[in-house]
Amino acid sequence: MFSLVKNRVMTTRELLFAEVKPDDDVYDKLFGSCFIAAAVEQEIVDNRKRWGLYLDDAPMVVFGEREKTDLGLHPDTPTIKQMRDLGSVEIGRENIPYGNFSLVSGGAIVFYDGKILCLKRDKYAIQDPGILTTPAGRMSEWLSTMSSLELAEEMIIVLKHNKSGKLLVLAGYRDGHNQLNENDILVKKMKQIAKMSEFYSERAMSEAKILDNLTSINDIMTINLDKFICQNMLDERADQVFTFDGYRIKDQCSGYVFFDVKNNTLEYREIFDFTLPGFSLYAIIPGEYFMPNPELKVVNDTQILSKDELVLGVRDQSIKVVPTLRAYLSGLEANKVLNFFDRRSTL
Repeated sequence: MFSLVKNRVMTTRELLFAEVKPDDDVYDKLFGSCFIAAAVEQEIVDNRKRWGLYLDDAPMVVFGEREKTDLGLHPDTPTIKQMRDLGSVEIGRENIPYGNFSLVSGGAIVFYDGKILCLKRDKYAIQDPGILTTPAGRMSEWLSTMSSLELAEEMIIVLKHNKSGKLLVLAGYRDGHNQLNENDILVKKMKQIAKMSEFYSERAMSEAKILDNLTSINDIMTINLDKFICQNMLDERADQVFTFDGYRIKDQCSGYVFFDVKNNTLEYREIFDFTLPGFSLYAIIPGEYFMPNPELKVVNDTQILSKDELVLGVRDQSIKVVPTLRAYLSGLEANKVLNFFDRRSTL
C-alpha cells in the first residue's frame, strides 16, 4: 500500500517508485492518482525530438482540494487545476510555487480497419464536455506503461470472428518490467467486464447484452501491443521521451509528443492499428463509468473533425494532426505521413 507523508509536499519520485495499485485508496486521486509533475525540456537530435522529464524536486499532484483534505495532504500540495493554470502565466512563472513544473499525460490513438476509435465525453463531463478524445490519462505510472494502461481501462473493444460469429474482447499486453503482462491484462479485463456488465444491466442498456456473452477467460483475445504499433511509430524519427531520476534514465518510450501550452501539459500518445485478418469490429464499449453517460464513437473520416470537436490538447495541434490522420485513412504508406511527428512544437 502507498504510504502518505503529511508533514511535507510529497514528490513525483515517491509516487512512481511506490507503484500505486487500483485497490489503493489514493488511486485516481493523486496523479498518481494519476498525475505527475515534471520539468520538461526538449532538444532536436538527428531530426528527431527528444524530451527529458526530470523528477528532481517535482511535486506530487492531487486531483482537487477536496481530495487534498480527505487524504490529509500537506496544504501546499498542488492540485491539477493549479498546475494547469500555470499555462496561462506568461511572465514571472518561475516565481510561482512549482512554476517550473508541468503535468504529463499518456495514452493511445487506436485504428481498426481504417477507423479511429474515439471517446466522446458526455455533456456532464467536468473537462471538455461533448468533445472527442482518445484513451489517455495523467500519469501515475511510468510513462512507458500509460498507453496500455489507459487503453485497457477506458475501452472494451469487441471483435467478431467473421466465420464462426464468436465475439471476443481484445486485450493488449506488453512484456517487460512494470508493464501490464498477459496475465495482468486477463485479470483486469475479466474484472472490468463483470463490473461494466452489472453497470449496464442495472440501467437496461444495450451494452449489457453484449457483455453478458463474454463471461469466460476464453472470450478474451490477448495481443502483444508491440506487434501492433503503426509503422510510422516504428520509424527511427519518432519522438522519444526519457524520464530522469538525477542523472539516471529510469524510463524511456517513443511516440507522438506535443506540448499543450494552455494547460501546461506534455501529451504523449502511442499509435496502434489493431486490424486483424478474419475479424471485424463489433462494438466498442466504455470501460469505466466515471461519467454518467459516456459514449464511444468510431470516426470514419477525419474531415468531420472540426476544432470544436477535438479535445483541447489535440485541438491546438489539429492543423498538423488531422491532415495526417486523413492521409493515413486514405491508405498512404507510413513513410509518407511521418510529419505526424511534427518537430515544430515548442514550450
